[in-house]
Amino acid sequence: MRIFVSYTIRDNYFNKKRLSELCLLLNPYGKVYIDLLHNDSKNRQRRVEDELKLSSVVVFLITPAVSKSLWFMKERKLASQYKKKCFEIFIDNTVDWTVSLNKIVMDIEEQIQPIKLFQRSTKNSTR
Repeated sequence: MRIFVSYTIRDNYFNKKRLSELCLLLNPYGKVYIDLLHNDSKNRQRRVEDELKLSSVVVFLITPAVSKSLWFMKERKLASQYKKKCFEIFIDNTVDWTVSLNKIVMDIEEQIQPIKLFQRSTKNSTR
């Protein structure tokens, strides 16, 4: 499973350190793509679009500044266009990061687990 994480850094809640911590905790669920961590391409915009297109799941981390982020809005539009399974996780950016991180991981785990079980049963039924 490929997990695309969409967020904004405009409100200074997410940064490389926090996104790295999140990525480590999400790795057991699949291949995680977080632009700030994984995009070393010359054409960064194209890479984001390609990764989103290849993803199985798109996780939108909603903070107050997302409405000001043109890229966040573009990613939402592309996810809809590509008919991706999407989850929104609302983040209270006044809460301690550790609390938020645990909430994010628990919310994602709750959403992804049924998909993984479905994929596993689909694979077994084709054998």
